[in-house]
Amino acid sequence: MRRMGKVINVRGNNIIVTANFAPKTFSAVYDSTFKLIGWVIDVFGPVNTPYIRVRLVSDISLSDIKGRYLYVDENKRLLER
Repeated sequence: MRRMGKVINVRGNNIIVTANFAPKTFSAVYDSTFKLIGWVIDVFGPVNTPYIRVRLVSDISLSDIKGRYLYVDENKRLLER
């Protein structure tokens, strides 16, 4: 597991994270307590500091997540359908 970056925006069931690297698409994303919060859906922006769009699972409190650091596990991935 690797620290991905900080949540900068929350919109609906998606969040935007600033990161220091580009994780693999469909990788699992966790909060600081290592609770699964979603999946990497898109990577965009500058190569050195990309933005990551994460699709949230349904039981996440959006007000608590803004400004927090998130972690990614590129070995656990959602299968593309």
